[in-house]
Parts: sequence; structure tokens; C-alpha cells
Amino acid sequence: MDKMTQHWRFLVAFALLGVCLGYASIPQTYAAPPLSADQKYQKMCIEAQRVVDAFMPVLQKPFRDSFELNKKGLSPIVDKYLDDMGASFGKESAAFKTADDLVHAMYLWAMEIYAWKHFTLQKDQPVAQKRLDRANWAYRDGVFTICPGLKLPDPNSLVLPGALGFSHVPSQEAESKSKALIDAIKGRRTDDVKRLLRDDALKAHPCEPVTVAASMGDVSMLNTLIESGAQVNPTDEPSWKIHMELPLIAAAARGHLQTVSFLLSKGAQVDEHTTGQLAARWYYLTIVMKLGHSMVGTIPSAFEMRYDIARGDPKIVQLILEKGGNIDGRFEDGPTLLMSASEAGFSDVVELLLKKGACVDTQDEYGTTALMRAVEKNREKVVRILLGKGANPNIKNSDGSASLDLSDDPTIEKLLRNAGARE
Repeated sequence: MDKMTQHWRFLVAFALLGVCLGYASIPQTYAAPPLSADQKYQKMCIEAQRVVDAFMPVLQKPFRDSFELNKKGLSPIVDKYLDDMGASFGKESAAFKTADDLVHAMYLWAMEIYAWKHFTLQKDQPVAQKRLDRANWAYRDGVFTICPGLKLPDPNSLVLPGALGFSHVPSQEAESKSKALIDAIKGRRTDDVKRLLRDDALKAHPCEPVTVAASMGDVSMLNTLIESGAQVNPTDEPSWKIHMELPLIAAAARGHLQTVSFLLSKGAQVDEHTTGQLAARWYYLTIVMKLGHSMVGTIPSAFEMRYDIARGDPKIVQLILEKGGNIDGRFEDGPTLLMSASEAGFSDVVELLLKKGACVDTQDEYGTTALMRAVEKNREKVVRILLGKGANPNIKNSDGSASLDLSDDPTIEKLLRNAGARE
């Protein structure tokens, strides 16, 4: 073998050695073996127990209401759990969907635990359990069926200081008197109302009877209640009982102008949430009116009446705005007054709001505008008013639909096209 050949062989061998040494020095990564179904289940349950444990300190805090509890307390914990499970299993996997079912059952459980002390006072079987049974199949008889081994605290052992702004837990006797008082108010039995008031029937819920009377438009009954110490503005009432049903909102949503005026004269507060609460209540009234039947809820005054008496009275809106109501105010992520009035077909209110400077193209959390709501409900007169004030027919909602896509009325479609709506 000549020297030249030996030289080249040496260079090649040296180069190969360098490549091998270089490769060996690179940190090697190996994909972890996929989790078995049993391992996924165990991981899901271990992390779920951490969620339960994380919920408990949150449930001890005195949040303003259930919405604040969700946003500032429970929701971040739920979101983190789902993010972790999504990263582990993949968000399209069956394991992730099972984890999603579980954590939402846990969330509902925690929300009910937060008001458990109040629910358990009402009937022989806790309302909380009934609601959970209806809400999610994953929770049954005090356990989560997906992970029955989760260690849950006894709700009756929890101390909830100031939960939902409610600083005391009414006795069973106080609850019974409160229920009798509300029944008497709804039956307009004035003598029974006065007797129960003398018997301290306002102790359990000092504001709810006022809401019931306000929803009925009964000014005389309101005067009797207020003179006996009933509250026009709730200061010691659990927020879940008055959600969107403050006395002022109960009267305003049903079109009781005289009652609204009376409550304002008695100090009913108008704040940044008032118009949004009224808008949200109008929205629900519209749904119930469409259904054409009564709806029953936990608040005696909230859903038991038929809402065919509901009206959009611009004088009521005018009063509330004059007292400082926010014309574009919203309750949480709900509709504005203009959105709800447009959907309900309250054309006089729509004109008033636009005259007062309401934003015509505000969108809700789904991207829906007042114009879209009016179009969907075939409110031709309202559509004309909104377009005349410059409503944009080409704004799209979160589904990518514009007003023209939502219409099934030829006349309204023509109005939209004349205003520049594009296919």
C-alpha cells in the first residue's frame, strides 16, 4: 500500500471518529412511552384531587357574588386543570373529554357548596343536590362517579364567613316566616302581611319581599313593607337570591312606572350595573314571553308570574338614566339596553336610547349587535330605526355571520341591502 493511500485512509478514519464523537456528545431525547388507559385515569384523578383541595380555600372567601367567585376564584383553577390535561392527553382525546366532564362537575359542586348553608334550609332534600343531579351526570349521591375516590369535605362542616355577602344563616323558623310573608304578599293579603311583619318575618330576607311586591307593581304593599323595615337596597341578602332581581329591576322590567318612581323616592340605588341588569332581565322576559308559559325558579318573584305584562316604557328608562344609569352598561357579559330593547321590539325605548347617545354598534361576547338581535326577531320597525342611525349591517358575529345572514324576512333583507349589506 503506498503512502498516499494510507494517508487518505487515515484522514477518512479520523473524520468518521470525529463525527461519532460529536454525535455522542449531543444530548439525546427519548419520547416517553404513551400512557395506558389506567395511567391516564390515575393521572386525571390525582390532579382532580388537587383541584378539590384548591377549591376549598377559595370557598371560604367572601366574594361579592357567584360571578366574582367564578372569575376570581374557581375559573382559574378549572382552566389550569384543563390546560394540564390537554397537554397530557391531547384536547381531542377521549381522556381529555372525560377530564373535562369531571372538572365541570367539580366546578358545579363547588358553586353549590358555596351557598349550601342557604339551600339546605329550604326543603327536606337539599336543593343543591337536586341541581347537581340535573346539571351533570358525573356527580351522584355526594360523589363524582368518574373518580369516586375523591376525598370531599362535608359541606355541613364548612364555615363560610360572609359567603355571598350574607353574614348570618337564618333559622328554619325564620325561613318559614319569610315564606309565609311572601305567600301573603303574592296573595295581596294585607292583614296577614302586617301580622307577619309584627312577628319579625323580615329577619331571614329583608329585601326579597320588596322584590316580590315590586314585581307585582303593588305600591301600597311596598309602603307597608318599607315602613316595617324592609330594605329597598339589599345589604344582608344572599346575592344568589337577588341576582338581576333587585326591587328596582323587578319593577322596571315589568313596566311598573309608578312603582319605579316610588322606589327611587325611597332611595333605591342606581349604579353602574343597573341598566345592564335591566337589559339582562328584558332579555329573559323576551324568552319567557316567546315560550308563553311560566317558569319556576328558586326566587319566588323571579319566574312564577306570566310575563305577558312586560313592557318597554321609555319613561322608566328615562328615570333610571336621569338617576345616573349607564346608557351602555352591561351586567357581566350580557346585553346593553339597546340590544335587549331591539330584540324585544321596544321601538320607543330604542329611539330614546339612540337620542341619548347609546352606541349603536356595540357587540356582546358573541359579537352580536342590536341590529342582529332585531333582525333575528323580525323587528322591522326597530331595524329601520337602527339603520337610520347608522347601524353597520356588515359587522360579523363570532360565527362569522352578518345581519343579512341572520334574516329570513324579505322586507328586512331589502332594508339591509339598501343600507349597504354585502352578501
